[in-house]
Amino acid sequence: VNEGRVTTAQQEVFKKYIVGNNECQNTINAFLTSKGYVTGFQADESLWTYVVGEGDLKQSDKDIMDGLKVTTMFNESPNKIMRRACLKCYNSHKDIYYKR
Repeated sequence: VNEGRVTTAQQEVFKKYIVGNNECQNTINAFLTSKGYVTGFQADESLWTYVVGEGDLKQSDKDIMDGLKVTTMFNESPNKIMRRACLKCYNSHKDIYYKR
């Protein structure tokens, strides 16, 4: 008698696509990792000069904390563009360019 319940095989298919118990982010992370994606941000050092970072973007040995030096570097750059990367910002603010 079919009481309208799913079969074991149907449950297994369902579990491949639906997660519970607040495991959505863990499942998303596992999927992205399985596809070779990694979190973080890697700038092309031949095009950009690292100034300062926070969190996962922090590179203490490369921090330039001298404001005058940063201003001079910016003013001497050919395009006068400052790039800001923020891993934890809204998607619309993760990678921003400032131009003067």
